[in-house]
Amino acid sequence: MFSEYRAITQAIERIPSKLGNRHNELSTYFSREYPEGVYLKEKMKLFFEAITRLHNRKIEVLEAEGAEGRREAVEMMEALLR
Repeated sequence: MFSEYRAITQAIERIPSKLGNRHNELSTYFSREYPEGVYLKEKMKLFFEAITRLHNRKIEVLEAEGAEGRREAVEMMEALLR
């Protein structure tokens, strides 16, 4: 799994800076992290970080729940990803 994360991160890094349209709302919200604005590359980074955090949280919930409630936790997390 970590090699997949690394491959995705490397692919995102190959995207040229300022490619695509500037996203005004995200550029305002993330002005400290991305002072030049949020473009495709930055949006991909943000999306990948969010998905990674959600996946890690899913694992934490499943481990905490044990066998009890595991199905409900999986269904909840899958619903969030839709």
